[in-house]
Amino acid sequence: MVGDVSTNIIGFIENWKIYKFVKEEKVPVTLEGPDKIPIKFEVLYPVSKPALPYMGKIPLEIKHNMALFMHGTVRTDAKSFDINFYTGSLDGDDIAFHFKPRIGQYTALNSFRSGQWETEESAPIKPFTAGAPFFMFVVITPNGYEVYVNGEKHCTFNHRISFEKWSRIQLCGDVSINIFGFIQNFKLLAFFKESKTTLTIMSTDKTSIQFEVSYPVSKPALPYVGKIPVGIKPHMALFFQGTLQTDAKSFDINLYTGPADGDDIAFHFNPRIGQYTTLNSFRNGQWETEESAPIKPFTAGAQFFMFFVITPNGYEVYVNSQKHCTFNHRIPFEKLSTIRICGNISISIIGFIENWKTSPLFK
Repeated sequence: MVGDVSTNIIGFIENWKIYKFVKEEKVPVTLEGPDKIPIKFEVLYPVSKPALPYMGKIPLEIKHNMALFMHGTVRTDAKSFDINFYTGSLDGDDIAFHFKPRIGQYTALNSFRSGQWETEESAPIKPFTAGAPFFMFVVITPNGYEVYVNGEKHCTFNHRISFEKWSRIQLCGDVSINIFGFIQNFKLLAFFKESKTTLTIMSTDKTSIQFEVSYPVSKPALPYVGKIPVGIKPHMALFFQGTLQTDAKSFDINLYTGPADGDDIAFHFNPRIGQYTTLNSFRNGQWETEESAPIKPFTAGAQFFMFFVITPNGYEVYVNSQKHCTFNHRIPFEKLSTIRICGNISISIIGFIENWKTSPLFK
């Protein structure tokens, strides 16, 4: 030490965290959970009503299961807004995660590295609406970022740049922010506990097989329209269990890319009882080339269980433990957002298999 100062004592503090000098700033927040019960949690290093565009340094070390929390309102004339996770202090530095809702269109997901934008991915724009409030969490997982908006999983984006390099956050665009900050451990929150149920089916050799279904929906009224609550990845599967009506003529299962009736259909599955099963896609307002499969094993009045397995090449459909048909991707499966079911059928349960390869169902 040098200079115009006298020093009484120098030494080391073993654990700064146990001292009361500089307490980590926290603020309590209360939001309504999916079951309408208020949920309270603490936000670390909160920033209230920042002027936009905003650029700020990350005040803590980013680790797995931490989350960025944000509460705000989309402007009534909004076109878009941006959330960018920068790796450095300059505008031209790499962006580990670029999140850009384009109101009325879609949400753009990307990264920026070595002066260039990389391959853009997308998610449905819902639930961002011009003039509407929202709250969201960006959760850091070992594989990537999981984004939850208004209590529902919105999208995922795999790491392209190590999250440990994230040093600044940028906010800009047609949005006002009430507060943003950090959640120390997202897993401890009660917001997004993934619902699961255990089911049992009979295999081809008459052996009972138990498996878990995530995000189950029981006995939905038809016609049914439901948001896909999880990011679709290869080797996931959709599970359906139901019964055909005794006078059934047909039923439809459609995997849409958006919530509107006129949106594209990545996979149209339409068993026509007594005839055949129609397979198709719908794009830019037009049906594409129809394919078909035998109607067996669908029979009027009979029960069935079925899996749509998402593979890198297409959809594999299994009915009552037998492979029924395949349909190659014409529209990227990452764009799936909505399931629609209608026709002469009753559904007992719908749900998701997280990893078909590790499932005991069809070895």
